Amino acid sequence: MDGVESHAHFLDGIIQNKMLHMADAGMMFIFYIILALGATLVYFFIPKYISPIFAIIISVFLLWLARYLYGAQRILVDIFPLFLAGSILTYPITYIYKFFVVDREKRELQTNFSHYVDPNVVRQIADK
Repeated sequence: MDGVESHAHFLDGIIQNKMLHMADAGMMFIFYIILALGATLVYFFIPKYISPIFAIIISVFLLWLARYLYGAQRILVDIFPLFLAGSILTYPITYIYKFFVVDREKRELQTNFSHYVDPNVVRQIADK
């Protein structure tokens, strides 16, 4: 009965024009690149304590987008590259870059001047 039922669902999809389509690979690749660049820029410029919350929000939005395209437009989207480009890969890489490259100067300034100047003053200088 399984084969007959799957054929019936397939025929019903053809008759009602509800066939599933795969998303265009070229367009999805461009979308992945734009998503990764945009997410990286956002993670770079927002504060460290907001970045993980934003990564979760992006992941939930991408899951909703994939589900919407499947339900309303009958388009299948591979969700794993979306998660990689939006949060799983871009957030840690941006955080590591900020920690080792950008914030290194602040740490060096704080360690060098903290012996001679009040730590609160050094913190204010490093923040500017």
